[in-house]
Amino acid sequence: MPEQTAAPVSPALPDDSIRFGLDDFRRMMEALPMCIILHDAQTKSILWANPSACQVLGFTLEELLPLKAPDMSRQSHEYRREIGRKWLHDAVLHGSNMVEWCYRAKNGDEILSEAIATLVPLTERDVIMVQFRDIAREEQIRREMKKLESRLKEFMQDSDEGVTVLRSDGGIEYLSDAGRKLLGVRPGQNPPKNFVEQCLPESRDELLELLTLALPDAISFPLRYQIVRKDGLVRWHHAVCRYIEIENDLKGHLLHFHDITDQVEAEEARRRDQAS
Repeated sequence: MPEQTAAPVSPALPDDSIRFGLDDFRRMMEALPMCIILHDAQTKSILWANPSACQVLGFTLEELLPLKAPDMSRQSHEYRREIGRKWLHDAVLHGSNMVEWCYRAKNGDEILSEAIATLVPLTERDVIMVQFRDIAREEQIRREMKKLESRLKEFMQDSDEGVTVLRSDGGIEYLSDAGRKLLGVRPGQNPPKNFVEQCLPESRDELLELLTLALPDAISFPLRYQIVRKDGLVRWHHAVCRYIEIENDLKGHLLHFHDITDQVEAEEARRRDQAS
């Protein structure tokens, strides 16, 4: 007689575990600050929306249910109904799909949003849960930062002062275009990995010592050093160094430097003339 295989036993829940019912989940969804709209996975019709979504869009739930994409989206070619349906259908095919979508509220206000559509199989039917949040402020800041970055880049291209950010060992984290020129780096050529190692030995120790002194909240330190360019030329630089830390994104020793070789050679020639 064949042996009977015992049915798998579900692990027992701890005594203090929480058992959620349908009403509990509904209350949690209603309490979420994230805007949520549920669509039927087949027809793409709206089935439900949480209070946050209704408040942002300015519709009651009853007003929202019969609406289609053109009724609640920016009047623009990229937000037409077939594009919205395709976005939702791709979520059905692949499990989830994220887009930037510009919703239009009842009062006409446009809400640029990051929207994530996720397929959720329920007991009665499959639904698409759309979560969206307003990113208009983020986009405005991003545009302003991009504009500022472009202007700063144009300014730095016209400057003869190089900018670099160094690690404590002299490794290069960032090097401006003007800095590349000062180091003799040609277009398309990789810059040196370590700034300090390009210096002559007598300047190398001094620069490394300065990097240990340039700590957060410390004053800027000036220095001179001799450096060997990529093309083999030895040049004198004057630099100012201070420590920076920008929102955990870029941190290290900020070095502003420029070529003073002509000035140094003129000083040496003057001293020779005075000595003779």
